[in-house]
Amino acid sequence: MKHTSEDNVLIFNPDTIWKKDYLNKIIEMEKMYFSKKIKNILLLVKKELSFDKNLNGDFDLKENSIIKNNENKFIYTGCQIMNKKLLSDYKDKNFSITNVWNDLIEKKELYGFETDNDFYHLTDLETFKKLQDL
Repeated sequence: MKHTSEDNVLIFNPDTIWKKDYLNKIIEMEKMYFSKKIKNILLLVKKELSFDKNLNGDFDLKENSIIKNNENKFIYTGCQIMNKKLLSDYKDKNFSITNVWNDLIEKKELYGFETDNDFYHLTDLETFKKLQDL
């Protein structure tokens, strides 16, 4: 984050297979992020749309607010928009982004945007091999 002068960054995890059909949803997510002046938004998908049926849900959504409960019907796709100032409160050089998300959930300031795209996550070598057969 030190290498950009931008306040807001779009982050992609490399263990998701990103297809062009995600583009429109990411653009919609970006519009929501800037219009509502929020600090962090995650692109989420319903568990049923995941190729890997063994993945557990990470979150639930209530009117675009992310919550955690026993159901957790949504999986984080690996795409988020974040205001890098959020990280200034964390003094450790190495920490999990989950810490940031949990703090934001507690303050009701973590947002999610649902995509209806199929989700292909490179969970492990077995999943990778299955995906090669598609």
